[in-house]
This record gives sequence, C-alpha cells and structure tokens, in this order.
Amino acid sequence: MRPITTTSLFLLILLAPTLGCAGIGETIEQTARWRSEAQAAKTAAATQLDGLIVHRESLPDDSAQGVLLDAAIVRAQSKIAVLEAAIVHADMVLREAQNPTDGLTRITEQLLPFIPAPAQAPLLLGAALLTTLVRSRQLTAGAQSIIRSIEHAAKNDESFGSALRANADTIRTIQTPMARRMVDRVQRA
Repeated sequence: MRPITTTSLFLLILLAPTLGCAGIGETIEQTARWRSEAQAAKTAAATQLDGLIVHRESLPDDSAQGVLLDAAIVRAQSKIAVLEAAIVHADMVLREAQNPTDGLTRITEQLLPFIPAPAQAPLLLGAALLTTLVRSRQLTAGAQSIIRSIEHAAKNDESFGSALRANADTIRTIQTPMARRMVDRVQRA
C-alpha cells in the first residue's frame, strides 16, 4: 500500500467528486474515510518506529547495522510527521467544509445551488482547503514572529536571556515536536 501524503490527500479530496459525480455529503464521507486511512497508516508507522528504536537500542553505537537502523528511524519519523500534517489539514478542511467560518467558504456555500452538482463538492472542498492553507500560513507567520520577538528580548535583556537559557531544557520538554522544529528553523535562519 502506498503511503498517503499531504499532497495526495488533498488531490483525492478535490478530484473524488469529479470521478464519481458524488455529492457533497458523499465526498465528505469519502474524505473522512481517507483521513481514517491516513490515521491507520500513522499508527502503523509509529508501531514500526517503536520496533526500530527497540532494535537499535540493542545494538552497539558503532554497529554497521545500527547506522542503517538510524536512517530507517529518521525515515519513519519523517513519514509520521507527513501523515500527522495530512491528518491535521484533512481535519481542518472537513471542519471548514461542514461548518464554514471563513468568508470564502460561506460565499462558496451560498453559490452552490447555482453550480452543477458534479462541481459543487470540489468547489466547496477547494474553498475550504484554500481557507485552511491561508490560516496555516498566518499561524506559522505568527508563531515565527513570537519566536523572533523572544529571541530579540533575550538578546536585549540579560536577565530575561539568563532566565530563558536556565529554563531552556524545561521549555523544550513541554513543546510539541512541531513547535521545536519551528524554533529550530527560525534559529537557523
């Protein structure tokens, strides 16, 4: 079975209605099934990752097989991250399509009665997808701004910087993996 990626999930969301002339309800149900498949694939990948980690811990650090396992662990972690992103985005698209909160999806929903049935579902899901992508970009930009402002304050206020450095390990333990990656990305830039 081929892994479900964010891109393939979005393409399936947008193309499904045109392939089977499904209505909005059927398309949303199919999208929810694909989301469930992505969740199952993530669970399977997490189980595989756990097994790889256990096996790696049983080998010496300088083992040739250990190096191969390290690479497999990184690939499994990447796969899980992609599936998590696909699931999060699918959830956002499904929520927005079912309960429009943005002007674009509300207008699209109001226009649906005037659009041929086969085009309704891709149009609504496309509007929901666009809305969620814009929101994700805005949230990312906002989070990056917060990270930069904290770094700026730490550089300009020695007591704040000292307190931040003293508690860095604690902060990192409560951050989500996505937050850690974002901080690392901003710090590298």
